[in-house]
Amino acid sequence: MPSYDCVGVVVKLCNRASKFKVDDEMMTFESLVANSKQWDTLASYIACKDNFFALKPKNLSFEEFASLSLAILTAIEGLQKADYGKGKMVLE
Repeated sequence: MPSYDCVGVVVKLCNRASKFKVDDEMMTFESLVANSKQWDTLASYIACKDNFFALKPKNLSFEEFASLSLAILTAIEGLQKADYGKGKMVLE
C-alpha cells in the first residue's frame, strides 16, 4: 500500500540542506508534492526535499503530530475548493 507521510528524526543531511539539522524531529508531507511518485515513507529511512518537511512542536508526541497530516491536507483542499484568498473570510 502506498504511503506518503511520516514522522521521524533527521539522521543525515545533504550539503545543500540549510533549514534543518541532524536530530530535528520532523514530519514530511510527501502527499503535498504534485505528481509524487515517492511512496516510500513506510521504509526505515527516506530522502525528501527539505521544503516538504515541518518541525515537530515540542509539546506534541510523534503520534499527535502524525495525525495532523491528513487534517492539514483536508483543510488546504477545502480552502482551495472554497476559492479562499486574500481579503476573503472563512467564517463570518
